[in-house]
Amino acid sequence: MDAELSEQLHYLAEKTLSRCIERARHYFERDFPVPALNYKLRGKAAGKAYLQTWEVRLNQCFLSRINRRLSTKSFPMKSLI
Repeated sequence: MDAELSEQLHYLAEKTLSRCIERARHYFERDFPVPALNYKLRGKAAGKAYLQTWEVRLNQCFLSRINRRLSTKSFPMKSLI
């Protein structure tokens, strides 16, 4: 993760990802490991899940822009993951 991405955004992304995995565990009544999280996604997508490698990639440029615009508000990470 680059230094540009704030610790707060990284924390929110990890927390949201953990919440989503917890919901999947509850719904499917089975255990799922938390996928790896990285910020190397480029292009027009805000985020993508890769089941083959069990990872979630987020677009750091989008997160940085959202961070600048919403620096004083809560961040709706659920819509990006």
